[in-house]
Amino acid sequence: EAYSFMTELSDVRARTTVVHVLSISYRKLSQYDSALKWAIELEKLALDQSDKLLLHRALQNKANLYDALDERDKTILIEKKLISIAQELGNADLQVLDYCNLGSSYTNLGMLDSALYLYNQALSLAEVNNNRQRIPLVLYNIASLEEERKNYTKVISTLIKCVPIAQETYQPSILSLSHYLLADAYYHTNEPLKYQQHLTLGHKVAKDHGFLQDRLYFLELEFEVLQANDDYVLAIGKLQEIRALEDSLLNNEKVRAIEELEAKYETEKKNKEIELLTSESQVQQLIINQQRAVIIAVLVIILILAIFLYLFFRQRNLKKDLRLINTENKLLRTQMNPHFLSNALSAIQQFIYQKKDPYETAD
Repeated sequence: EAYSFMTELSDVRARTTVVHVLSISYRKLSQYDSALKWAIELEKLALDQSDKLLLHRALQNKANLYDALDERDKTILIEKKLISIAQELGNADLQVLDYCNLGSSYTNLGMLDSALYLYNQALSLAEVNNNRQRIPLVLYNIASLEEERKNYTKVISTLIKCVPIAQETYQPSILSLSHYLLADAYYHTNEPLKYQQHLTLGHKVAKDHGFLQDRLYFLELEFEVLQANDDYVLAIGKLQEIRALEDSLLNNEKVRAIEELEAKYETEKKNKEIELLTSESQVQQLIINQQRAVIIAVLVIILILAIFLYLFFRQRNLKKDLRLINTENKLLRTQMNPHFLSNALSAIQQFIYQKKDPYETAD
């Protein structure tokens, strides 16, 4: 529908919006080739308009695609460009997000020092601009990195700052995961009361907002702790809860997979219809071009024939006129015979003698 709608649009801004929607939609359907095609189209539109903000959006879309395809080098290269564009725009919010994205890519590659440097850059920028909406995100990323390093003291100190700001700015997803990391960190630092406190708080946030995956994280953490404490009865109970939640997640994934398959089927169906319409249009255009070529050829032939006929009749008329002139000349020559000339000369001579003096004539 978006493709059909886009072909009718003349407004460039509207076209860019539709192209962006198409690229994201294809990415969500895991049709990465089509998503990348539209992402490149969006980038071209941005470059044509010299619109840096739109170019940032287009490149971010490409970075997300390459990240989904696990092409880390391309992802990092684009994310570095994004930081430069955000700096040129003077947009601190975009810079914070771009630093975090690049830091996340470095974290996935195990380049933790580089990632931490970028997260600290993002945090400084967010704090200088009092961007409280982004501070929890940056702090959570730093805590996740420190958790990977098993630096639990740093995890706790970082998330203690993160949780109240996440509550204030109402970011339940970050809040839920922050409670999970805090519970895990307090477990490893042997602080059971605080472990239990954040486990309970995290469970509540995840349950209230329907975060099934987060609830599974908390149950798995509880199972791990109960098993480590040799409390097998409660551990089995938690394991049963985990299995039930996994079944629920699996069912949700199945429903989502079915919906995605249906969407893919409809998309492919639409694509085939578009291809068919395009091929029919091309055939029709080819027929029109052939008809046009035939008409032009006929007109050229007619023009050549007209020129030929004109030259032919003109030549024939010229020959006719020439024969007429020759006939007239012949007629004149036949009229001027010797007797006629002799009589004419005698008459002229007689006329001359009549006009002269008689004495001259006698001599």
